[in-house]
Amino acid sequence: MNRDQDVEDDTSEMTSEYECLQYGRIVKAETNPGECEKCGGDFQNRAKSVE
Repeated sequence: MNRDQDVEDDTSEMTSEYECLQYGRIVKAETNPGECEKCGGDFQNRAKSVE
């Protein structure tokens, strides 16, 4: 297998789910989308704990 074609090193299509902690809106994005359009709340990566 050609090293240039390794799937695990390809981050071009890696997205995460982010959830607005106040409004509950969920979006998929490559990076944190910032503030929620609906309420101005912050987004949290759903893969990380809220602790």
